Amino acid sequence: MELGATLRTAIRQLKPVCSKPRHLAAIPVAIPLLALLSAMPAARADDLVPPGLLGAPAPAPAPPAQPNQPSQTEIDEARQYADCMSLAQSDPEKALKTARAWERKAGGSPAGHCAAVALVGLGHYKEAADAMEKLAADELKDRKDLAVSLYGQAAQAWALANDNGRAVKAETAAIGLAPDNADLLVDRGILLASTGKYFDAIDDFSKAHDIAGNRADILIFRATAYRMLKSFDLASDDIERAIQLQPRNADAYLERGIIRMLQKNVDGAKADWQQVVALGPHTPAAQTAAANLKQLVPPPAAAPAKAPAAATTTPPPTPPAPEAPPAQPINPQLPLDAVPQ
Repeated sequence: MELGATLRTAIRQLKPVCSKPRHLAAIPVAIPLLALLSAMPAARADDLVPPGLLGAPAPAPAPPAQPNQPSQTEIDEARQYADCMSLAQSDPEKALKTARAWERKAGGSPAGHCAAVALVGLGHYKEAADAMEKLAADELKDRKDLAVSLYGQAAQAWALANDNGRAVKAETAAIGLAPDNADLLVDRGILLASTGKYFDAIDDFSKAHDIAGNRADILIFRATAYRMLKSFDLASDDIERAIQLQPRNADAYLERGIIRMLQKNVDGAKADWQQVVALGPHTPAAQTAAANLKQLVPPPAAAPAKAPAAATTTPPPTPPAPEAPPAQPINPQLPLDAVPQ
């Protein structure tokens, strides 16, 4: 069974969970409500006017169904796919069994995709990535747009499997099919930066910025890459432009604080990190900023060390005087605060 038009729409709408691989989670899937909506007949103008009112003619018979409307089989498939994907989010183990059974009944790509997403939920990232790459190769023959989305999801799964090399290859395959997709360029740039290839990452971020110049996140990522290369002036330029685009972007202030600290601008860094916390005290950015602020507080001054007590010796006993009892041995012990400094 091939993907119907509605299922294609559902997968095509998939987007990366997060552009930062360390924050990636299970891949979200949009429930294909379009199938249900498209199955409803479109309202016509004369349906909105009661018959006979102001001489309005009686409504004409409904036109025949358009060829592009989904069949009942496609609608049923869309519902089955949506149910399976929803189950993959709530109970991936059960969803995997459901998807495997569906595959055995010629479920095709929808069943295979649901199984792959369930594998992500179960933590079987490598197996999920392999499955998504195979699905992408199958769709490549007829639907390049679906192959792009599936290669992008495979890259996310490889990143979760800590195999950034395979993730970069999957992203590169997707970019080869959609070279003007800014999201794919950003994702590959982050993966390249995570392996220390900052110049290559900057190239991807720059291409993405040329495509989507109003996105502050791209400028923040490029600023971080410039900062890692110690190109602080270029990093500062990017981060200032990002803040102009989004004055309440906490990630931008966090990055600018780091850049300022490296430039010995302690007061500026402190102000930026305080702004991050003020914008959202419970966000990951705020937690990082708070940790940085704690490092700016000097440790309390240590109390001055006290000199050790003077060493004492016990003199030999005094010889007994004639007709007098012997004296007790002398062993003086001075308190520490009485020792001369």
